[in-house]
Amino acid sequence: MTTEQSELSARRRRSRLQLLQVIRERGGITRGDLSQVTGLSRSATAEGVQDLIAGHLIAERRTAPANGRGRPSGLLVPVAPEGILGAVDIGHNHISVAVTDATGRVLCESTQVVEVDEHAQISLDTAWRLLRESLTQAGVTEADLLTVAAGIPGPLDAKTGIVRSPTILSNWVNLDPARELARRVGRAVYVDNDANMGAQGELVFG
Repeated sequence: MTTEQSELSARRRRSRLQLLQVIRERGGITRGDLSQVTGLSRSATAEGVQDLIAGHLIAERRTAPANGRGRPSGLLVPVAPEGILGAVDIGHNHISVAVTDATGRVLCESTQVVEVDEHAQISLDTAWRLLRESLTQAGVTEADLLTVAAGIPGPLDAKTGIVRSPTILSNWVNLDPARELARRVGRAVYVDNDANMGAQGELVFG
């Protein structure tokens, strides 16, 4: 991917997050109003809306005009999948986990001190144990868990997701954290550098 393509892809992700945030905040909004609120062009809004619909993040409902005449208007509404999400924050000396509903509302969270840099497998085992305990405390089961996202305090190879840097997380070198966690959890896990994930969180939630 060229630098220009990468920048374009990043802009598209930002615009889709912006659209999704407004739709969630409003609970329902027309395409025209969405374009005005976000400041995006109608073509960019239309393209973003189609992607969000295809990703089952929003839906479009047809509403009858108030006077009973004319064409029905489309109202964009958020779609929240039923299920539970898991979040894992892996620091240099701690593991924190949270269990949330599909809207991001935290149901339970827990933290434990761990020497993460020198103990990769122990850290991952601890993350899964804390997550299981949090699910129980939240009154849900492992079957309710849709997916898990985790942040680690070190760089990952962009193509393979493997830890490469020997100076940060030395015991994690050549380890694929997403695969290791997925093996424990039994479902897809998304892992990224914690700074990147923090920036994404601020972009979505402020």
